[in-house]
Amino acid sequence: MKNQLLNRIYFISIVIFIFANNCYSQRITKEDAIKIAESVSKNILTDASSIESGKITIKRIDEIKYEYKSIGYVFYFSPGGYVVISGIREMTPIFSMSRNGKFETNFNSVETILKSSFIQKYVAVNSHSVSNNSIERSRNMWNQYLASKN
Repeated sequence: MKNQLLNRIYFISIVIFIFANNCYSQRITKEDAIKIAESVSKNILTDASSIESGKITIKRIDEIKYEYKSIGYVFYFSPGGYVVISGIREMTPIFSMSRNGKFETNFNSVETILKSSFIQKYVAVNSHSVSNNSIERSRNMWNQYLASKN
């Protein structure tokens, strides 16, 4: 009888842990990240020179991975610029961006500059070291970006 009770408590604890862990981190689809990158290119990165030369388009998309999970995306734009978008709703949607010049570099250079700080932020959020207010603000930003019409 005592063993059955302990087994049930153990089972319920595991289920609660798995459920809580999955509920905490809300993943972003690549399609949602693309919507935000397109919004950034239209509303933030557009300037007089890009209007004259044609619209800004997504040239390439690279994923940022941590422990075999996709945690973010780097969007390279043509004629130039980039934006780093997080892969979870608990982080702010736009981590970093550049609109000026030809940021024509390979992904390894972006990783050298940005990846370590991006991963540090991800680990802090994922280990619950970030305040609930900050997480709620990030989720609200995601909702605003995804609800807005391009």
